[in-house]
Amino acid sequence: MIDVNINQKIEGNKLDNSSIQPEINVNISEIFKISCPWFTKDFISSDIKSSYFIGRDEELEAIEDMLFNGYPVLFIEGVAGIGKSYLVKKFFPKAYEEKLFDCYGYISLATIEKTDFENLESFKTLLFEEFSSNFNYKPSNPNERPKDKFLNLIHYLKEFAKGKKKLLIIDDIVNIENLYTDFFEKLFNLKDNSFYFLITTREELTAELMDKSFINWIKLKELEEKELKDLFFHICKECNHLKDNREFNKVLEEVLKELDYNTLLTEILAKIVNNYRSGRYRIKEDLRLFAIKNILKRIRERPINEGLAYRGYDKTVLERTFKLFEFLYLTKNEKRLAKKLTVLPPEEIEFEEITRFFIKEFKQPVVDFGILEYKERDIIKKKIGKKRIEEFEDYLDRNLNNLTFKGVLTSNEEVVKYKLHKIVRDYFISSGIEYKDIEFQIGAFSLQLPSNKEKIYSKEKEIRNYLGKIITLERTLRNVKDYEEIKDIEVALFYVKASTVLRNLKVFDIAEEFLIRGGRILERVGYIEIGEGEEIEIKIKEENIRSISEKNLKVIGRYFISLGSLYRERGKGKERGDWEKSIKYFEMAEGIYNRLKDSERDLITIYGNLSKSYKMKGEINKAIKMAEKSLEMSIKKYGEEDKKTIRGYGNIATIYKSKGDYDKALDYALKNLKLLKNAYGEEHVETAKAYGNIATIYKSKGDYDKALDYSMKALELTKNAYGEEHVETMEAFFNLADIYFEKNELGKAEEYLKKLINIGEKLKDKNKRALKNLKGVYELCEKVYKKLGNEENRKKCREKLKNLNK
Repeated sequence: MIDVNINQKIEGNKLDNSSIQPEINVNISEIFKISCPWFTKDFISSDIKSSYFIGRDEELEAIEDMLFNGYPVLFIEGVAGIGKSYLVKKFFPKAYEEKLFDCYGYISLATIEKTDFENLESFKTLLFEEFSSNFNYKPSNPNERPKDKFLNLIHYLKEFAKGKKKLLIIDDIVNIENLYTDFFEKLFNLKDNSFYFLITTREELTAELMDKSFINWIKLKELEEKELKDLFFHICKECNHLKDNREFNKVLEEVLKELDYNTLLTEILAKIVNNYRSGRYRIKEDLRLFAIKNILKRIRERPINEGLAYRGYDKTVLERTFKLFEFLYLTKNEKRLAKKLTVLPPEEIEFEEITRFFIKEFKQPVVDFGILEYKERDIIKKKIGKKRIEEFEDYLDRNLNNLTFKGVLTSNEEVVKYKLHKIVRDYFISSGIEYKDIEFQIGAFSLQLPSNKEKIYSKEKEIRNYLGKIITLERTLRNVKDYEEIKDIEVALFYVKASTVLRNLKVFDIAEEFLIRGGRILERVGYIEIGEGEEIEIKIKEENIRSISEKNLKVIGRYFISLGSLYRERGKGKERGDWEKSIKYFEMAEGIYNRLKDSERDLITIYGNLSKSYKMKGEINKAIKMAEKSLEMSIKKYGEEDKKTIRGYGNIATIYKSKGDYDKALDYALKNLKLLKNAYGEEHVETAKAYGNIATIYKSKGDYDKALDYSMKALELTKNAYGEEHVETMEAFFNLADIYFEKNELGKAEEYLKKLINIGEKLKDKNKRALKNLKGVYELCEKVYKKLGNEENRKKCREKLKNLNK
């Protein structure tokens, strides 16, 4: 037994992580519906639902003792495959049954690895997206900086279920040393708000973390040999008659030693032996004994692969995985399928989705429905006929069952999900994948990726899936043997669309890196040329694109649109250089699309983007020219009532306002309002914004009475749409107060400012934008009370502002 000392590191035995589980009599899904309305992450897994468990009882007790004795942050540390994830999942139902906490949450960071992105800011952004999607948290302003978005998320967590004990499980965290100061320190500060953290990691804890007064850790060691043997016999039902066979046990012990007593590899070993078949088997020796002897022989014959110590793994784990899987128990077809499955994220995948990864193997015409949901059976049957779909179902079931039996996949039968373990996936990557193995998956996934900002944020709950798939697929892609020789334009398109997702999440450096990688493929094909050095210049190879297909020409055009968009967005608040790059690449995209038929839609977008870039650069006349060109084409193609055209009028109004040409700005703004009312009606939020925009133009023009009329209308519509205690309503109130101040009606200004302070104080801890607005409110208060000669209130406002800026 281990004596649990709360103040020292616990070194315990290692726990199984998938097949050997505790008996649980609670409905996990009901727990989360009742206790965790703030979590959308499904925590039901085969790990929890199984009925058998070996080892880790002492560590399980230690978790509870440590969390409730002054250490609300507890790390579970250990090498890959040792069972860290399973231990925390084992603790969850125990904690629930004993009512240790009021609310529970679980986040898996398995899709994010330390080596994916070296840039810390990008890494932190990806982590934020994981957190926000799992907490059902939607930033009020998607364009906020990652730092501000994360602080708002912290406020959201802090306000939830005040006074109740909340357990947050974070599974498989990496890059701890760099992340702690900038990221997790803020999260851990919630410890004073009844928050408890249970975190698993493959990395050794840093001295900085070990010195923290509120952090403790348990280091997992291997299970005892006897426990691993119990695990083996539980899985390998075909070996139960050999439990007392001395020869079999001796060989089993030697194999376990060769596998470094790794829990995951023991499970795989048990599945191999359990399902071993041999057409050449003619000897009288027991088949299972013959199988395990053969495995031991092959493992000892197989030289250690020295090139496998990567991705943060303990070197021996991958070496032993390599040895075990090199035992020839997979058919050629199963190995090929397993390699295809490496593009799956290391998390449970829905059955409908995993079918897409088998379609290419099943000949035409099934490939035609590769982008359809599997449940759309009626549509599929119309395409290929009932007999063909039944053949595919048989094929799919057979292969899924075989790969599950042999340990390549783990499955959760109750909710029909499958998972490829990280170690298993990385084994197949390291053993050699060619581009042809994953070619179909690249194209199929590209079709699913959202292509613009609106689509990305309209599917915010799915953003974690997008990120996980992008990261996993791109990592697998870069590890194929022939990566440097790929000339498939579909891969370039994948990089372009993936960069769009990353750019809209403000992960600019990785978005740029993806565009360069996609560009290298276009360069290999001969369509563009990429320079070397810090300032990379990208040129079109005119002589090679004159006769290419329209489809490929569109990919090149889309590539330059993505480059232009990236450098414009990244250029906000930076030097002018990025805006100049943005303009250059948009102009190159314009040249491409001018060669294409029916390209008006794309040219409208390009001219609109050029207008924005020129405006940011300060070249207002050019911005107006491009915006008017975009609007003219939009009217011609879509008509005046289309939302793209309506938006075009609003954009031009904004540019004229920034130029100081208020009469022109009003012409376009009033036209924008008229069209919005026709399209959406008077009560729509877009109509409310249009009233507010016109009010600001009249205010800038000095026509305060007109400004008040439009501002009052904007406030009325905004309150109807959002209610009074909302950041949008707060801004509508502020605009009204500001107009009264400019008009010198200070009593009215004070009246609205008091309302604003009341709303802002309620919202400031929940919404960063509201906090920023509240600072503006107190600044305006100072000015109002200064004019009124009320020094006491002016000082109060100044003090409030000072406190907010701390």
